[in-house]
Amino acid sequence: MYGTFLAKKWIEPYKSSLLLPDAADASKWKAGGPWFRDPDKNTIMQVFNTVQSMMTINLSMASAKDFPTADALLDPKWKGKICAYDPSVNGAGIAIASAIYVAKGEEFATKLYKGQSVVLSRDYQQVADWVAQGSYPIALAATRNYLDKYLQSGVKLGISGSDELPELPDAPSALGGGFGDIAVWNKAPHPNAARVFVNWMASKEGMGLYAQQQLSVPVRNDIDASKWADPYQVPKPGVKYLDTYDYDFEENQRLKIRDFYNKLLK
Repeated sequence: MYGTFLAKKWIEPYKSSLLLPDAADASKWKAGGPWFRDPDKNTIMQVFNTVQSMMTINLSMASAKDFPTADALLDPKWKGKICAYDPSVNGAGIAIASAIYVAKGEEFATKLYKGQSVVLSRDYQQVADWVAQGSYPIALAATRNYLDKYLQSGVKLGISGSDELPELPDAPSALGGGFGDIAVWNKAPHPNAARVFVNWMASKEGMGLYAQQQLSVPVRNDIDASKWADPYQVPKPGVKYLDTYDYDFEENQRLKIRDFYNKLLK
């Protein structure tokens, strides 16, 4: 959204087009109004803000007591026993790897991903399968929707922020919008229809239906996400998550961090 669509001027401001009373009512938004994340606050609207959990453990192979801090991930006994979504490309992997990088530094990130021989995949389902089926006791950046079938079937997993696995105090999870950024093409064939649609997506009905489908936490305060989202997916007050959808982070840190991992893991 930022680096391509906005930078190339392919999308247009539309905040003033949010005319549906349900969409425009500032009191219904956690941010005090429709949450636009671009510098001018009128072109890219974020409708989800969900905790992207740092790690998942298979509770038949590891326990929360094994991980009082992130430093425990460097224990030699876990070498070759950690899997992750590849942080050298776009996706959940770079979000979590960025949170680790920002919280713990470059040296720690090198010792973890390189020194611990982390096994990488660019297939979200494969990362979830690996940890849930016990191929690896630890997964970094395993996403909630791909773990869902295992959780529903009773597989015991500890996910960062849950009762089974508290957040790592020195490396909390990340925050992200998932597939929850909305923009309007500036050469849309039916611009009025596009505006009608974004009004609906910003409404309680539209955002609620989309959030349920995505198992995400909406940024409206009148939608009960507990019907589909787990408590650990909801940002907790006082936790210093890395906001991976922040414009300044995206433009000034994220690509540098991604290039670091790309070089490290080449």
